[in-house]
Amino acid sequence: MASLSVDFLKTLQARFRIILGSTSPRRKQILNNLGIPYETIPSKFSENLDWRTFSHPHAYVLENAKQKAIDVYAQVTASNPCQPCLVIGADTVVYANETVLEKPKTAAEALKALQLYRGQPHAVLTAICLVWASAPADTEPLDTDSSVALVLSGADKATETLSLVNMPGLQEPVWLYSAIEETQVLFAPDVPLEALQAYVQTGEPMDKAGSYGYQGLASFFISKIDGDYYNVVGFPCHRFFMMLYRLVRLECSNLKASLNPMLDSPDELTR
Repeated sequence: MASLSVDFLKTLQARFRIILGSTSPRRKQILNNLGIPYETIPSKFSENLDWRTFSHPHAYVLENAKQKAIDVYAQVTASNPCQPCLVIGADTVVYANETVLEKPKTAAEALKALQLYRGQPHAVLTAICLVWASAPADTEPLDTDSSVALVLSGADKATETLSLVNMPGLQEPVWLYSAIEETQVLFAPDVPLEALQAYVQTGEPMDKAGSYGYQGLASFFISKIDGDYYNVVGFPCHRFFMMLYRLVRLECSNLKASLNPMLDSPDELTR
């Protein structure tokens, strides 16, 4: 398979041991398409957070992605603390009818979710969290728990967040670079119940957030989306690609300046 030969990806590969903190075959395939070498180490995070305790589903999915990435980072640095690594964490949920829908526990639960989608748009939310450690020789130590919103140019005017934090169980502060992608999805209102029942019987919904996979048989039910198709699959390609680009730009610049609250031109990070 052809891959992109661009300088920032070469720099990334030379600088880091890249680790995907997920065993999702869909995320692995998307990362394979990018053509960068990586390892897969599953997170041991229990994923037992209650979404109702969060101010917004965005905060919930972001916390899951962050905890997954930090858990894998801790595993890796405990066994090999000298090798710089970049851990990629991600989490996807569906938000519909003011409810967060994750992987169904039963076939009945899956069918109920699918019926809810007919004729009513729902949101697919994916959070990406990149974790790494960096201590450039030409900078002074940074105060931890500092953060800056990277306000990005482009049609969506999205915001990504870069933070330097102390985390329990880690010996050094780590950088957390996070973003959330949202895609609106609409199932056609006239999808017959018989088709939804047959879909559940295939077993395909049972390992997927929101009880369906766009890349599979559920594609026959979806009449419209607004946003990134790959976000619905579970890993927003464009968002991830640009995060890697900005990460390399940040690493090659003065990271301390990136946390300056008086940053004059945050859009410079996108150029």
